[in-house]
Amino acid sequence: TGKNNYRRIGEITGFDIENHPELLDDYETSFRVAVAEFVKLGCVKPALADNADLVTLRVNGGYNGLAERKVWLRQWKAGR
Repeated sequence: TGKNNYRRIGEITGFDIENHPELLDDYETSFRVAVAEFVKLGCVKPALADNADLVTLRVNGGYNGLAERKVWLRQWKAGR
């Protein structure tokens, strides 16, 4: 559940997101939480290899939005 995810990521980051979800309104805090989650899910290595399929699967638990991510990755790699 969302509450369990907030508890888990709070334990990783030290932010009490479970009891204070409004902390995520702060850009720096939400960025730190997102990075911690990305690392915890084991996404760094596949991201460095441009493996959008595996990153999407690990983050979303499925492939929703994969086509769009591949477009964004191609555009970013092309310098757009």
